[in-house]
Amino acid sequence: KLASIIINNRFGKIQVKAHQYCLAHLIRNVRGQAEHPSATCEDTERLGELYDTLQSLFIDKHAAEQGRLSESTWRQYGYRKWQDCQEMVEELATVGSTKKLRRFCRRLLKDFAHLRIYLRNMAFPMTNNPAEEALRNLVIVRKLCFGSRSLYGKRWREAVNSSIETLRRQGQSVLDFLSEAIRARRM
Repeated sequence: KLASIIINNRFGKIQVKAHQYCLAHLIRNVRGQAEHPSATCEDTERLGELYDTLQSLFIDKHAAEQGRLSESTWRQYGYRKWQDCQEMVEELATVGSTKKLRRFCRRLLKDFAHLRIYLRNMAFPMTNNPAEEALRNLVIVRKLCFGSRSLYGKRWREAVNSSIETLRRQGQSVLDFLSEAIRARRM
């Protein structure tokens, strides 16, 4: 996924494009290609090897996060596995049995450099689960009450929901924050 981030500072807005792809989505897409009815047995076998290699990246990342694997060892294993994945995808891009599979692999090869962000920085998660969890409640509320029709209502909801989610993740009281914000505004 491509995330576009806008940073506000005292000099104005700076638009930054941060490329980070969710490894879980990549694994899901590889599995979908393997399960496609037009995939041959050879393609399914190659995609299965790719799937297993990507899954092992998850296992190594969790071992590194838990301290069972050093960061340098994680990177060493990770770069080797990414190289293996890239070679598998390059092979499928040329010898894949269907046009859809070859196109999928060519698109994946273009984005391979962005997938290595996980190896450069241990702090990046390999999934976007926290972001999707943060949005889940907002989507449910929007579906139940059909959102807001005014621009003011939309902006208010954006600000309040963003604040509530941030405070919840930081373990702070939402009520204390809102009362302090109202008090500061009145003063």
